[in-house]
Amino acid sequence: RFLVESVDPVKAFDWLQKWWLQSNALGPNIEAPRGALMDVSIETRKVDADEVVMDIAGRLAAGETGPKFRGELQRYITEGSQRFLINLGKVSYIDSSGLGELITSHNSLRNRGGAVKLLNPTKRIRDLLQMTKLLGVFEIYEDEAVAVQSFRL
Repeated sequence: RFLVESVDPVKAFDWLQKWWLQSNALGPNIEAPRGALMDVSIETRKVDADEVVMDIAGRLAAGETGPKFRGELQRYITEGSQRFLINLGKVSYIDSSGLGELITSHNSLRNRGGAVKLLNPTKRIRDLLQMTKLLGVFEIYEDEAVAVQSFRL
């Protein structure tokens, strides 16, 4: 019982999916779809010593996208950044793992005195946030300059 409660379900799923694809569990003549492991791009830029904008494009879903997102976030946290603006304008798909990454980063940074805010979520993502009751958890902006300025208030 202790082991089950101490395992992060998102990490466990990521590991299982990676193992499944790497072990050729799909069969000897079947390959994973092209881009299955890396179907997201994340470009980061510092707008101030403490503020980072992460432009995400593609699918924020189970697989390699979670560790990539976490890695980028952690890299800037270790450099001292505490405020992140996540631009979701080019995210084509987000699943429960992607939502989990956003929630985990939000909670982790909030506990350290930082913040995670969302920029340009598509209608589909906004609807998903509303259905999951997360719309009120995140501050959401449509204008990057306004969002960056909100960190300084």
